[in-house]
Amino acid sequence: MISHPRLQLEAEDLADPAAPVSEGILLSSSVDEVLVIDPMTGEEIGDIAASNSADLETALRRFHDYEQNGSWVGLSSQDRMSLMDRLVGIFENHGESIAELATLESGTPSQFSYQTHVAGPLAIMRATASLSSHSIENKSIAIIGYHQPLAFLAQTVIMALEQGRPSIIVASPLAPLTSIAFMNCLLEADLPKGVVHMVLGTPTVIESLLISAPDQIVDNSPGGADAGSVPIVIEPESQTDDSVSVICRNTLLGHSTVPGRRPGVPHLFVPVKDFDLYQMAMTEVIDSLVVGDPWDAATEVGPIIRPVEGGGISSYLEGMKGLGARLIQTPESLDKNIFPVPTLVHNLSDPRVAMNNTICAPVAAVFTYEGEISI
Repeated sequence: MISHPRLQLEAEDLADPAAPVSEGILLSSSVDEVLVIDPMTGEEIGDIAASNSADLETALRRFHDYEQNGSWVGLSSQDRMSLMDRLVGIFENHGESIAELATLESGTPSQFSYQTHVAGPLAIMRATASLSSHSIENKSIAIIGYHQPLAFLAQTVIMALEQGRPSIIVASPLAPLTSIAFMNCLLEADLPKGVVHMVLGTPTVIESLLISAPDQIVDNSPGGADAGSVPIVIEPESQTDDSVSVICRNTLLGHSTVPGRRPGVPHLFVPVKDFDLYQMAMTEVIDSLVVGDPWDAATEVGPIIRPVEGGGISSYLEGMKGLGARLIQTPESLDKNIFPVPTLVHNLSDPRVAMNNTICAPVAAVFTYEGEISI
């Protein structure tokens, strides 16, 4: 059971793993436990039984059985859409609780949490028709990253439901609460048993999965095959000071329209003539960002989940400095092992050396170009 003084009772109930376990959706039978840690304090807030290779085998067996004989496959498109509409309504009704869970487990500042972890996934769930050309088509097993788990989870589950297929969710042990909440929403929507299963992505499970079903996997974990950020190219046209500031802010905080962390260090390409303008604006944004307690309404950068994969942010930045990069950073007034230091990386000639899909933090690399650019 999860317990935290910041959580409302509904949020605690929604993240209770006992409900999906009792329905056979979350398969976690190991005697080992996954500890759920508050990234702000490093304190334990609960534990969940770990999944093992036997749990994965059970999920895969049920998955393949359901592909052949499942009742969901036989439902009409209208019936499937009706159930998915019900799921969307339930998920939205629990939105505030889900946002609380996301702030707790991932450190997402509360002012961004609903938009990032609720509104974004809702938009995905409401746009099933537009997902038919997405790269995850016909891939039904998703390894979920800890940075934005619900967006990746919704992509896989809704695509599979829309196409009449079952799916398996491999939730991050570093941030399992919102994934459990989603599963409980599925139960509340009366999804037929066996359509969706979830296991926790322990090292044993991941290793077994890569051997058992490599062609079915969408890997959205930091550093995974389907992770990474898209370069942001600024066209050579006049920009106002306000628009440049917004671009720099969104580059550091996440997506161009949805604030929040994403995998990969974002690469901002600007025309040579505008570099000084962007460097000045990025410096001003870095100096103005509020880093601290994610529950504080003013906070824009919360704590990082520990441990950080790939050697961590500090190792990455030291490596860039060794390659001649110049760093512009906010003063380190807080513990940098808990709070990431907003950073601009520049003075690198080759963007490839700055690529790092495991960094989920307010770090941006800026490059210049002349003429046409091909990314």
